[in-house]
Amino acid sequence: MEFSAFAATQKETPSPAYLLCGEESYFRERGARLLRERIAGPTVRFSSSETSWPKILDELYTPSMIGGRKLVIVSDDGNFLYNHAALLEEYLRSPSPSAVLVGLIPGKAPESKNLV
Repeated sequence: MEFSAFAATQKETPSPAYLLCGEESYFRERGARLLRERIAGPTVRFSSSETSWPKILDELYTPSMIGGRKLVIVSDDGNFLYNHAALLEEYLRSPSPSAVLVGLIPGKAPESKNLV
């Protein structure tokens, strides 16, 4: 989906997860800001080079202490989401109702029929 189409969907209820991909970091970060403006809870940001999938899951499934849905952003510095695509697919089968996961990926999205 192009950024303009994504921005136009911002009146809808947020999905449990987003993969914001592309070469230009401006559009990935702008997409994350649009989501932050819509979600009433706190934002937690991880750098993929400094975290693990279990830590991200803990954050996703731990409800916010101040209420609202939590926005959990994973800035992919390498191939973290590619390397954990199966775990991401598993998470999406039963996503946290109290959080929205956002993956910021430079380049193309992981090739998976289940992540589209």
